[in-house]
Amino acid sequence: MRTIRKFEFIFPDESIDKILERFSFSVSKDFKKLKIDIEDLKNILLENHSEDNTNLTGSLIYGSDEIGIRKIRLSKGKGKGKREGYRLIALVLNVKGKAYVLHIYDKKKKTILSDGDKDNLKLLLKSFPK
Repeated sequence: MRTIRKFEFIFPDESIDKILERFSFSVSKDFKKLKIDIEDLKNILLENHSEDNTNLTGSLIYGSDEIGIRKIRLSKGKGKGKREGYRLIALVLNVKGKAYVLHIYDKKKKTILSDGDKDNLKLLLKSFPK
């Protein structure tokens, strides 16, 4: 877990990753595709953090401001822009200040979420205990 901006980013363990696979997501597989690990992602999140950077709160895809699925744009490192960087999909609980990492991908390789991904994100949000 890592607190960045106002959120504590929570990375799935093996058991949670297995649950995510039912919704066609797997953070461990995402890491392998991107050739990064949790520590790399934590560093990327820290590098993207600044007081004037509101992008770490992300764009709402589904849900509400209190609980929703958000897409967060990240650069790949210092001196690199966010346009061609990573996209992190997270379930964000604003009330509790937590962001659960669900999916991360390289914008160059996957420009948009598929309709199946979007449907699965809706299902995941609906199945999340409130």
